Amino acid sequence: MENEFLRVYQRGVEAIREKREPVPIGTRIKAPILRILAQSKFLALWVTFVLLMVLTPFTSGPIGTMVVSIIFSLILVSGILTVSDDRRLLFIGLIPLTIALVTRWSSLLVAGVELQSVSSLFGMLTFGYVTILVFSSLFKAKEVTSIVIWQAISVYLLIGLTWASLFTFVEIMVPGSLNDTSSSGGPLAYSTIVYYSFVTLATLGYGDIVPTTSITRGLAVLEVLTGVLFMAILISRLVGVWKPSTGKKL
Repeated sequence: MENEFLRVYQRGVEAIREKREPVPIGTRIKAPILRILAQSKFLALWVTFVLLMVLTPFTSGPIGTMVVSIIFSLILVSGILTVSDDRRLLFIGLIPLTIALVTRWSSLLVAGVELQSVSSLFGMLTFGYVTILVFSSLFKAKEVTSIVIWQAISVYLLIGLTWASLFTFVEIMVPGSLNDTSSSGGPLAYSTIVYYSFVTLATLGYGDIVPTTSITRGLAVLEVLTGVLFMAILISRLVGVWKPSTGKKL
């Protein structure tokens, strides 16, 4: 009985110390800075994505190709930076990232679709790798914070970019796999395929771009299922770790 009392008393003393002990000024300054830096990694991914969707419709020809290559590179780099906290995981992700960037820029100098297909394939691997890592980190969170929210919305963006790279790879290997009914034909731009990917992921189904082969139709179904399941899993996870604040009664 005495030991039990001492344990309870000790816990009470520790609780009082935690409440009354002043927080060092260095910790007060460092904490918000680290939080901002953590959020900026995900913000950079969204900024480059917005640039892709806003700038590419106004560019064409060689300049348009250069702009898309620059933004594609920035999106890949921004994506891999979201896992930069773990150097081992970052190093693994740099391998497909490097191959994707080298082949992408080499394709501007060497004619042919081989380098473009390799770039799309390893771009898909990079986005997929980052998606899995960020998604898995959601299940390690003990409570819902601003970082968890940024991770959740960034995973959705990464899923769409992963499928877009896969559709780009299929379209390069089998031209005409996706048909844009609003255009006169020709190869689809990367931004157009990104648009199709997110329309499919969100199950909007506008019908302006349609899959014409069994491969792209099957991939479209899988992407729809991915979007639906992700939202269901995400909501259940966030609700499971949500801790409402309890105010003190006066």
